[in-house]
Amino acid sequence: MGSIYTSSLNIPPRDFLQGFPGVTKRTEWFAIDYNCKFWVDNPGKYKFSLLSDDGSKLYIDKKLVIDNDGTHAALLLYGAIILKTGSHSMRVSYFQVPAPPSRSSSR
Repeated sequence: MGSIYTSSLNIPPRDFLQGFPGVTKRTEWFAIDYNCKFWVDNPGKYKFSLLSDDGSKLYIDKKLVIDNDGTHAALLLYGAIILKTGSHSMRVSYFQVPAPPSRSSSR
């Protein structure tokens, strides 16, 4: 178990063997539960995107905004939520597991 502190959650695509920056040297079998608060000056509809290779979910104020769960290759999904002026909470849960073995035909 470990902790990271950041002013943004924007990890650019990188080589799989590099693992997740600043968290672990593992390339498989790990999970991250990122929590933060952010401030909205202008109320309105806000759009979010979430790209992950394996499962991830984005929650704003405990409401599921993007469900990108499951074991899969890199997949980009979008979601939107209406936010009022003020402080809001964000949670991103993520996990990485090995890719399933490819099936080959025995014919």
